[in-house]
Amino acid sequence: MSEQSKISHRDEMETLLPFYLNGTLSGDDLQRVEDWLANDPSAEDALMAAESEMVLVSADNEAIRPRADAFKCFSESLEKEAAPRTSPVSRLSAFFAKTFAIPAPLILATAAAALVLMVVTVQNIGSRTPGDIQVAGTGESANTPFLLITFAPTASLADITKLLQDTSGQIASGPISGS
Repeated sequence: MSEQSKISHRDEMETLLPFYLNGTLSGDDLQRVEDWLANDPSAEDALMAAESEMVLVSADNEAIRPRADAFKCFSESLEKEAAPRTSPVSRLSAFFAKTFAIPAPLILATAAAALVLMVVTVQNIGSRTPGDIQVAGTGESANTPFLLITFAPTASLADITKLLQDTSGQIASGPISGS
């Protein structure tokens, strides 16, 4: 056996030693390690080094092992640090009170008034009969349906004219800036 193959064989056997020591090695690998330990005088030194390393690693692992009740202690600490649970209304009220320096009773009164206004509005809308709604304006145009249309910058005059003809529409007022 060449010197290089002896080194690679030794490396392979030393890699298997931790499994040999913890009893998880079996089959051909177990037989090869036992043969190596029986026939190579330097194998005993490697086995002793692996054993001492295993003892050190086990001791280090035990030193850093968390306590059995570590999760329970962590959960209790977290509960102590967590903010008390509050309702969404209380959190919203606290937000407005802190942000806008508005007293909490005023915030709650405003919210109650808004709620009442919403209920009254919904009731009024629901109690109307069809045709009871009118469009704001004067004269004949007051009840005329209308649309506010903004054309794309690339729309041509021909496109706009075709749209007006197809829909029987008419332009009531010209371009409004910002629309």
